[in-house]
Amino acid sequence: MTMNQSRSYGAKTPIAVCFSSYSLPIELKAFLDALPGSANGHPLSPVTSTKYSGDIFNPARAANALIREACSQGACDVIVKTDVDCRFTDAFWIAIERVKEGFAIAPIIGFYDRNRNVCIRRTGPSGTVAMHKADWMSLYGYDERMSGHGHEDGAFLDRARNHKIIIERTEGNLVTHTWHPRRISPWYPRRRKENIRITQAIEQGKMCEWNNQEWGL
Repeated sequence: MTMNQSRSYGAKTPIAVCFSSYSLPIELKAFLDALPGSANGHPLSPVTSTKYSGDIFNPARAANALIREACSQGACDVIVKTDVDCRFTDAFWIAIERVKEGFAIAPIIGFYDRNRNVCIRRTGPSGTVAMHKADWMSLYGYDERMSGHGHEDGAFLDRARNHKIIIERTEGNLVTHTWHPRRISPWYPRRRKENIRITQAIEQGKMCEWNNQEWGL
């Protein structure tokens, strides 16, 4: 896990950008090549890893490890959690100037075929979130009991709203995601139904809300 040292771009505080890849290091390189050194006067500090524990890829645990690392650095007030296949417009970095304690931004994502420059589909706020580090810490990040892909992002945003954090859904393709066929691999399990059952159990009082103070460790 690495976090680049912040470079001096003026008085504005750095923004941590957390992203991970469970498969090819080339994906990480492509993301880093596309990420500017600074945006709207803020130095951008990438936080990334390709190492995971357990038998399968757990996006919630992987994200939490990166977010907690960013929180521990101290310099970054705003932490962006995203996907390695995402790319940002200048408008996104301007929009997140408004992020503060109790107010976060989760953009609508446009899935693009970059070879043809065509938007295949758009999806609601999910995998990219810009939030103040105090809110990430108060929520203990993502629910790590949700393993595999599916529902973990939406469950996190719902929990944030339940804790009175305003989540703004930004329009306008501020963030795009490279379209690719869905991966079929033991490292890419789809476990949406199982993860929804966890949310239902919490709502029914059969499980407690995620509040593990060792989140991300």
